[in-house]
Amino acid sequence: INAEYMGSTKAYGDMDPLDLCDIGTKQHETGDVYKVKILGTYAMIDAGECDWKIVCIPADDPLADKLTSLDDVEKLLPGKLKETFEFLRDYKIPDGNPPNKFAFDSKCQSADFAKKIVDETYKQWEMLITKKIPPKDKKYDISPICTQLDKAVTPYLVDAATAEKHVTDAFIKYLHQHQIRCFVQLMIN
Repeated sequence: INAEYMGSTKAYGDMDPLDLCDIGTKQHETGDVYKVKILGTYAMIDAGECDWKIVCIPADDPLADKLTSLDDVEKLLPGKLKETFEFLRDYKIPDGNPPNKFAFDSKCQSADFAKKIVDETYKQWEMLITKKIPPKDKKYDISPICTQLDKAVTPYLVDAATAEKHVTDAFIKYLHQHQIRCFVQLMIN
């Protein structure tokens, strides 16, 4: 859940899942699930919160075995990290927002650093889903549900239809809160 203050970024976590930036050679479909090799991470600061952007490549990509560090990425995919950074920095500008800011002087951090972020976030998710931490406090309010764990592991087990309804309802609520009405109308009709 990453709600803790991250001293190295001088920001709290954003309470969102980690974002992956796939720099591989194959275009995947939205929603595809596949194994990746972690290469690094950017620490984007969005509205004062840290939004980790994990740079990765699919494990079955022809370049995956050759990429073990950010230096390797620069050698084999020259300009790819710069292109990725510029996209992350600038993607909100067309909506009238300023460029995104980044911790660590806007530098991509190493694979080892990124793996620590992934491990920490997984441990927080695990504590949430097993009710070792509450789903709500003054910093966050999460609706934990899952369809893949045993009822003995988590009290948040639901069937797939309930999970889909929960996600759809939350998405529509988000759209309404952000005044994205035309899209909501399309979904409801």
